[in-house]
Amino acid sequence: MQTVQERDVLNKIEKYIHIAVRSSERKYGRLPGCLCSGICQDVVQQVHENLLNPASLGSGYVQKIESVINAEPSIFKATSEYKELAKAINQAVGHARWKLDKRRQRGKQEVPLPEDYEGMQFSESVLIDMTTDMLRIFHRWTSLEQRVWQGKFSGKTVRQLGEELGMDFRRVDEIRNRLLEEICTYLEKDL
Repeated sequence: MQTVQERDVLNKIEKYIHIAVRSSERKYGRLPGCLCSGICQDVVQQVHENLLNPASLGSGYVQKIESVINAEPSIFKATSEYKELAKAINQAVGHARWKLDKRRQRGKQEVPLPEDYEGMQFSESVLIDMTTDMLRIFHRWTSLEQRVWQGKFSGKTVRQLGEELGMDFRRVDEIRNRLLEEICTYLEKDL
């Protein structure tokens, strides 16, 4: 069972991870699995695995980081614990980026399903409810948001959409991300 202090330390670690992931995404593009939940769970898990490594901070890494933060919060970034945390985060983000690049290199590969696989089965009433709710979400959007969504759905880049709509591509990206988060939030809630 986690104490409140341990939970606070884990939240601070996740904050550092979130900052590093967003920085990487600004430079090199999105990482897989980072759209809906706000933070890449694969990267978070990899960071914790890296910190558990005896060559890093070892099994008591949460307590070690907690003791440094509580004793010297203003100079945390100058400590060896912070350096190990930064190293673990960089390795995890690098590993995720490497996997993405390898997938792009190999191209799309079809993975065969087992013969007895029937897929997810939804009742018709659930599908009708979901469709109705999604239509409500789409109709709530402004005409600009709908044009951004339709443009992305048709395969245009944010730069192309920005030129077409006469606005900065970063603003188009913000609108697109907000729309995706809205849809993901709905889907995560219902599934």
